[in-house]
Amino acid sequence: MIYNKFPISGLLKEPLLIMESFIVFFFLELAAILWMRVKSEKINELKIQEKAYIWLFFGYAIMWFFIIIADYYLESLYLRTFFLNIGFFIQIICVLIFIKIIEKYRIFLKRYLFTKIYIVFTLFYIFILCIAVYYATFIASVFWIIFFLFFTIYLKELSSDLYIKRELRNLKLDFLKFYLGVILTSLGYQLTTRFIVEIMGLSIRLIGDILQLVGLIFLSWFFITLPSFSEYYLKIYIIDDTGTTIFSYETAIKESIGVNSALLSNIIFALQSLVKNIREDLIRVVEMGNDKFFITKEMSTSYIFILKTNRDADSEFINSILKEIKDKFVEKFMGYFSLAVDEKIELFISFKEDIKEILRDKTNLDNL
Repeated sequence: MIYNKFPISGLLKEPLLIMESFIVFFFLELAAILWMRVKSEKINELKIQEKAYIWLFFGYAIMWFFIIIADYYLESLYLRTFFLNIGFFIQIICVLIFIKIIEKYRIFLKRYLFTKIYIVFTLFYIFILCIAVYYATFIASVFWIIFFLFFTIYLKELSSDLYIKRELRNLKLDFLKFYLGVILTSLGYQLTTRFIVEIMGLSIRLIGDILQLVGLIFLSWFFITLPSFSEYYLKIYIIDDTGTTIFSYETAIKESIGVNSALLSNIIFALQSLVKNIREDLIRVVEMGNDKFFITKEMSTSYIFILKTNRDADSEFINSILKEIKDKFVEKFMGYFSLAVDEKIELFISFKEDIKEILRDKTNLDNL
C-alpha cells in the first residue's frame, strides 16, 4: 500500500516540501490578486463570475495545505487519511461554488446541470466518507472528471465572449497561456497522486510539482495581463418602426427576449437624427462615456439594429458582426414580420443560437 511510504522522508523530502509550499502560497496569492481586483471595482454579474475563480484557486491551495500536513507530518494512517479528506472535501465544495456561480449566468445544455451532478456526487462522497473513509480519497478523483468536462464546455463558451477588446491574434495568445496553465497544472497534480507515486516513486511527484508551478505561471500571466472579464461585453438590440425593442441579446450575462424600451429611450432619442438619415448597409458609430454604439437600419422594415460594446472595441471588426447579424435576422424572419412578438418566441430563441454561431465563426477560436 502507498500509505506505508508516508510520512515522506529521504533526500527528496525537502525539495518536495518547498515546491508544494510554493504551490499553496502562490495559488493563495493568485486568489488574493483576483479578490483585490474584484473588490476595487463595482460589483456586477460579470464581476461575480470572476469571483468564481477566487474560490477555485483558494480551494486548490487549501487542499494542498492539508496534503502537505498529511504526507509529511502524520504517521497515523487514520489521521493522514482524515486530513487528506478534509483537504479534498474543501476543494470539492469550492469547485461546487465555482460551478454554481458560472451556471447562474450561463446555461450548459440545461440550467444548473453540472451543479446538480456535482451535488449528487458530493452527497455520495460524504456517504463513503462516513462508512469507508479509506476509499473516500479515491472517490474524490471522480470529481476532477466532472469538473474538466464542465470546464471544457465552459471554455468554449467563454472564448466566444472575450474577443471584443483584444485583437484576435492577441486573444489566441491569451487563451494559449490559459490552456497551457490548466493542462500543466492538471497533469502535474495527477503525477502527485498516490496511485502514480506508488508505481513510479517520489521523483514523479517532484516532476508533478514542477509542472504545477509552471502551470501556475501561465495562469497568473493570463489573469494578470488580461483585463477584467467585466470589460468584455456585447449587447444587441433590435427596435421596430414604432420604437419598441423587440429583441435583445447580451453576451456573458443573463439574456432576455424582451427588454423594456424605456431602458433605451434616452439613447434612441439622442440618436434619432442619425437613425432617420441612415442608409442601407451604412453603420454609424457613436461613443457615450465608456460605451460605443454601432447603429444600422434595415430599409424594408425600418428596423433599427444597435450593438453596444466597450469604447475601445475594434470598429471594423464589430461592423462586420453587426452586418452579419442583421442579414441573418432578415433571412430568418422574412415572411414573419407581421406576426406579434409573442408569436415569434421560437424564432427569437433560434436567432440567439445564430448569434452565438456568428460570434464563434468570427473569433475562430475553435482552431486553437
